[in-house]
Amino acid sequence: MIRTLLLSIIMTFQSNSIDQLLDQRASTELIGTQKEWVEYAWQYGIKPEVGVCIAVADTGLGKKTDFKYNYGNVGRWKYETPSEGIEAIYRTLSHKSGTLEDLSCYNGCKKGIYAESEYNWHHNVQTCLRGFYDYVPDTFNFKL
Repeated sequence: MIRTLLLSIIMTFQSNSIDQLLDQRASTELIGTQKEWVEYAWQYGIKPEVGVCIAVADTGLGKKTDFKYNYGNVGRWKYETPSEGIEAIYRTLSHKSGTLEDLSCYNGCKKGIYAESEYNWHHNVQTCLRGFYDYVPDTFNFKL
C-alpha cells in the first residue's frame, strides 16, 4: 500500500530508493515509517526524497547526532518522537526558496540557508538525490 502511494506520488525514481535508504542507513532507533516521510513532505509541499537525502547528509539518518530524532539537524534540540524529527525537516524546508543551491553556502551564504557548509552538505544531498533522478542540477527544485 505505501509503496503504491509513493510510486503514484513520485514517478521519476526507482521504486526501492527510499526503502533502501531507510533500511541501509537506519540507526538502531526507530526512524519513522516511509508513510510519515511522504505524508509530511506532501503536507509541507516538499518532494519526499529531498527530506530523506537531507537526513542522510546531515546525520546519516540519525546515526551522527547528539540530539535524539533530529535527523535533519534542525536546531540544536532533541525531539520526543521520530515523527517530530521528520516533520521538522519538511516544515523548515517549506520556509526556504525552492532550489537546492539556495539551501547552503554553496553559492555564498545568504540569509535563511538550511546548512552552513560551503561544499560537503550540498554535494552529499545532490549525490543522494542522484539515486532518484538521472540529473540533479544545482538549481534542482525541491518543492512539489
